[in-house]
Amino acid sequence: MIAKEAKQLYDRTEINGDDLHRILLAIANLFEYLNQRYGDNEVLHEEVIKMTKTLYDPVVEEKGIEKGIEKGEMKKAIETAKAAIGKGLSKEIIADITGLNIKKIEELEKEIKH
Repeated sequence: MIAKEAKQLYDRTEINGDDLHRILLAIANLFEYLNQRYGDNEVLHEEVIKMTKTLYDPVVEEKGIEKGIEKGEMKKAIETAKAAIGKGLSKEIIADITGLNIKKIEELEKEIKH
C-alpha cells in the first residue's frame, strides 16, 4: 500500500526518483527484517523483491535493482554464516552453505570473537 502511494506521488511529480527509491528501499528492508525475524518465508521474500522491482522499473535502471538484491543476498549470507559460526560448523560447510569464501568466514569469526 505504501509503495503504491509513493509511486503515485512520483507519477504526479510530487516526489522525485531519489525519494521514491529511498521509500521503496526502506519498505523492502522492513519486509526483509520482519520476514527474517518472524517467519523466514521464502515466498514472501520473493514477492517483496517482485513488488519492489515492478515499482522500480520506471524509475531506476535494472542494474541498480540487481545491485540492491545482491547486497541483500550478501547480507543474508553473512548473517547465516555468523549463525553457523556460532553453532560451531566448519568453515568449509559454512562456505558451501553461504557461498562465501573461507577468507570472509575467517574475518567473520574474528569479528564475532571481538
